Amino acid sequence: CSCSSGLLSFTYKITKPKIEARMLAEERASLKAVLPQANIFKRVKCKDNKDINYYEVFDSESNLIGYAFKAQKRGYSSIIQTMVGVRPNGEIVNIKIISHRETPGLGTKIEEIRRGDSQPWFQAQFSGKTIDGLDKDVQAITGATISCKAVVDSVKEKVKEMLKVIGDKNINLTREEF
Repeated sequence: CSCSSGLLSFTYKITKPKIEARMLAEERASLKAVLPQANIFKRVKCKDNKDINYYEVFDSESNLIGYAFKAQKRGYSSIIQTMVGVRPNGEIVNIKIISHRETPGLGTKIEEIRRGDSQPWFQAQFSGKTIDGLDKDVQAITGATISCKAVVDSVKEKVKEMLKVIGDKNINLTREEF
């Protein structure tokens, strides 16, 4: 047991930096996917509330082009995490499903790319929309209604929360380059 524990600990110490670097690269790729014009990302944290974290996103000339953040909600069989990119006016640019464990063949269709498309058709439906009427504007997938509803609801809730935070000048925020 001591030998196994020691080997496990040693392996963890060696692989931890590589795992963290890979996770950071995946997060950057997700941010770039939801706001493709982005060049600069600033991570914003609320000092008073640990649940409020988002990114301010800038173009190459340091103009604010939007915000990005993670939204999550329980689907049919797992928590579905989504990266969301919005313009300062609240219009959704893109969303990207970043993790889930939904039922293969049903819930996993939220990530299905149809022939000829460049991104999953379910996720593409969010582009150019605001949270008003999102329930009517996004078509659910037959057999995956709960998964689709979880994504729609999480995006709506988080966009609403983020716009409120962004508009409140009294919230104590810290920013760091990402």
